[in-house]
Amino acid sequence: MTPVNDLAVLKADVVSSRIYFSKLNSAGKGARVIALGYPLVEIQGQEQKAYFGYINALIGVRDDPRFIQFDASIQPGNSVDPILNYRGQAVGIVASNA
Repeated sequence: MTPVNDLAVLKADVVSSRIYFSKLNSAGKGARVIALGYPLVEIQGQEQKAYFGYINALIGVRDDPRFIQFDASIQPGNSVDPILNYRGQAVGIVASNA
């Protein structure tokens, strides 16, 4: 049985900057990426944090092709944060499937 994805993208009427999705396979192994988010807000505060790293593998744990592996030092609370390439395009979303 193949696992399924459970991600929803919502549109909201808010004033903010746009994040564009990159084309499939645009971020290769060794590409620099940034994860942006608000982990542990009650401890680290309300300011957005940036985590820098590189894509290590184009396939996830247990050979799951829906995931990539990257080495940014993310923390609890980073789940569903965008992973951006250095052009500011989304190439993934922080998740854990360990």
